[in-house]
Amino acid sequence: MNASQRYTIVVFYDEWESILHGIVRPLPKAAVLADLRWWCIAESSVVLRDGKRLSRPGRLTLAARWGWSQRQVRKIVKAFDNCSEG
Repeated sequence: MNASQRYTIVVFYDEWESILHGIVRPLPKAAVLADLRWWCIAESSVVLRDGKRLSRPGRLTLAARWGWSQRQVRKIVKAFDNCSEG
């Protein structure tokens, strides 16, 4: 694999939560972007026991989850939601 190639890996819901909680805060940008990608997939594919879909948490929750300020969260979420990669 060369540096310009990118690959997707599958990480199950419970595994991602364990991995994420094992990373020292504040999370590096790469981990935050991986978390945002994970939420995109989870929102479209995870159905909870009550039949509702899983949805990405709000800014306050993400700030605590990542160890980032609310302003940093707002900026990266906005950029992520506006790009075609997400």
